[in-house]
Amino acid sequence: MTENEIIMTGDLTINRAAEIKTDFLKALDSKDAIEIKHQSIDQIDTSYIQLLIGLNNSAQECGKVIRIFADSEGNLTRANSLSGEPLRLQ
Repeated sequence: MTENEIIMTGDLTINRAAEIKTDFLKALDSKDAIEIKHQSIDQIDTSYIQLLIGLNNSAQECGKVIRIFADSEGNLTRANSLSGEPLRLQ
């Protein structure tokens, strides 16, 4: 893992939204580029997709770069699709 990577695992749901938002904002504040990678996702809901959209919008406003990588199991891709595909996934 590089210093610009965030690895997201486990439950990515409303139950962890505050924690995830804090982690994302800290990363955005301290880095010019962030890679968010996903693996071993147990659950994912639209609150997580909304957090990614917000992070992406904030990064664009600050001139920073966010790259979001889907998990190999396709969980993030499915959740993104059900949400109308608002995210560009790698």
